[in-house]
Amino acid sequence: MLGRINGAVRFREPLSFHTSLRIGGPAEFFIMPQDLDDLRYALAFAEQEDLPLIIIGGGNNLLVSDRGLQAVVVKLQGILSRAEFSGDEVAVDRRAARASICRRAASSWAAGSSSSAVPPWLSRKPCSFD
Repeated sequence: MLGRINGAVRFREPLSFHTSLRIGGPAEFFIMPQDLDDLRYALAFAEQEDLPLIIIGGGNNLLVSDRGLQAVVVKLQGILSRAEFSGDEVAVDRRAARASICRRAASSWAAGSSSSAVPPWLSRKPCSFD
């Protein structure tokens, strides 16, 4: 299962490398997924191995015992701050940069990847994510 993950997979990774306070023992399994498929594989692995799953972000305000964690630790920092385009659809995290998404959507439409003659966002408030 771990072999399918494209992102980083580390064993006995010191969590002190991933906390703002620079404290914390090793995580038995430490995964930094590159995409949602990697995240799915990490979740399946934790379930398969009957290990606790711990999700962390940037590591701010995170205290970890020096004894470490017998768990699968998944660091999501950055993975959900982007957009995934598929044809006329886009999945966007709320933290993704709006200007970047608008540029990609416009260039995607201009390149003809959209089956619509009119950009789907043109009839609505352009690039509004409220």
